Amino acid sequence: MKKTKHFLFSVIILLSFLSGCESSLEETHALYKKQAARYEQLVKQNPADINLRLKLANLYYNFNDFENAKNLLNGIQDTKAKVLLAKVYVRLKDYNNALTIFDQVGQTGDSEYLYFYASTLEEKNLYPKAVAIYKNIKGEYAAQSRERLAKIGLKVEEGMPENIKKLLSEQEKFLAGIEKEEAVILLVDEVNEIKADNSSVATAYTVEKILKEKGKGLAEVEIGYDSTYERVELEYARTITPEGKIVYAGAENIRDVSKYLNFPLYSNAKALIISMPSVDVGSIIEYKFKIYSSKLITGNRFSFIYRLREAYPVGQANFKLIVPKPDGIKTSFFNEEYAKG
Repeated sequence: MKKTKHFLFSVIILLSFLSGCESSLEETHALYKKQAARYEQLVKQNPADINLRLKLANLYYNFNDFENAKNLLNGIQDTKAKVLLAKVYVRLKDYNNALTIFDQVGQTGDSEYLYFYASTLEEKNLYPKAVAIYKNIKGEYAAQSRERLAKIGLKVEEGMPENIKKLLSEQEKFLAGIEKEEAVILLVDEVNEIKADNSSVATAYTVEKILKEKGKGLAEVEIGYDSTYERVELEYARTITPEGKIVYAGAENIRDVSKYLNFPLYSNAKALIISMPSVDVGSIIEYKFKIYSSKLITGNRFSFIYRLREAYPVGQANFKLIVPKPDGIKTSFFNEEYAKG
């Protein structure tokens, strides 16, 4: 065993020496392949030697051979092996497996590990935890962590909002009757105001609760509009986590996109997309927005779509239509048979 340790020590010295000289990339790569082959032989001879596996995995990692590092580290329960494997998964952009290990191991390891942990949480829109880790990073990755904190610009508050407490209390019976659904819509409150100058303002307030993993699809909120004569104003969008933190969507979470990017004829069809932060099972999603329209469809005629059924059960739905002094307002209903249930 002493011979093996001496060999490992000499390899580290040799690689360190090479990093400081003017050797060509080809020479360095050739040396890497040679030393990796020798390590691999040693691992075959000593399969239970975790330290030897770690040395080889670190060699793979330092030379960007992430697939081999992953294969070598998989299944090892040693904490150092898990720390390295988590970093390997991040390098491979496999954030799901990376996060599983990060959550198992916790906030340990070097600054690279912590930075990768925080950036993985950020990828999964788990911003409060990412912010907390970024704030604790010192050393090599401290400057990059400060940059990420500045970009996230996340607003986090503590405590359940009173209006949500009241709503949950009112919907207690409704929630108790839910068994298999992935999510529920606790409240949809809509107001459509038609103004005397034939413009309009539509206001929508929505509260949803995630009950199962599949329900997390509600975290991608899409607000469609026609940019020719409409504009969207987001009043706020926030997630109330199961732990009682209120996390507001910031600039990083909001984007304005064309719905039909490859069809210039429909370039006016836009969507404001909000990727709600920190959404997990048990989270509540709450958002409110307005759509301002400079004109109605034709003259003083207007229309709107009001769905009586949604993909998920609805606890309470309110709709209010405000019009100027009625001049014989006319209404038409279609497909009423679908409302019978």
